[in-house]
Amino acid sequence: MSNPFRTTDAWEVQTERLLGEGNHVVNITVAEDGTSSGRHPQIELQLANGDGEIRDWLVITPASVGKVVALAQAAGIDLPTDDDIADSDTLRLKQEYIDRLHGKVVGAVVRNEPSFKDPSRMIPRVQGYVAPEKIKPSDVTPAGAADPFKSQPSAPAAEDKIPF
Repeated sequence: MSNPFRTTDAWEVQTERLLGEGNHVVNITVAEDGTSSGRHPQIELQLANGDGEIRDWLVITPASVGKVVALAQAAGIDLPTDDDIADSDTLRLKQEYIDRLHGKVVGAVVRNEPSFKDPSRMIPRVQGYVAPEKIKPSDVTPAGAADPFKSQPSAPAAEDKIPF
């Protein structure tokens, strides 16, 4: 058996700060064609602004076409034509179409939802896209803004301590 420590690539750790729940004006820094774990086509997006970054894996199915339409409209690009579709059976878009998204500014609506891996844990996920001018400065919550309102655990009173 070969030594896997010598042949395995190191894990890559994401160093960017994750955008949290809220409405954000972001730049699309990565837009690539991909395939989901369910074998559906997807658009793999990296969204960023001065507050952080977030990824979106926009899976394309008949039920999610509306999210693709919202993304195109928010980015100010034409909706896909028949010539932009690489495979009409799966609705896979050509990379040339997806490339039009790169560098565009959009409004991203991020909400917390249960993690697929651990439903007891909430994670921020992109729910949809709007034109950037629909995001008002008051809609954008800075990271840590709620910290003063979090309750702090208090030390148990002496009489509450269990004597064993």
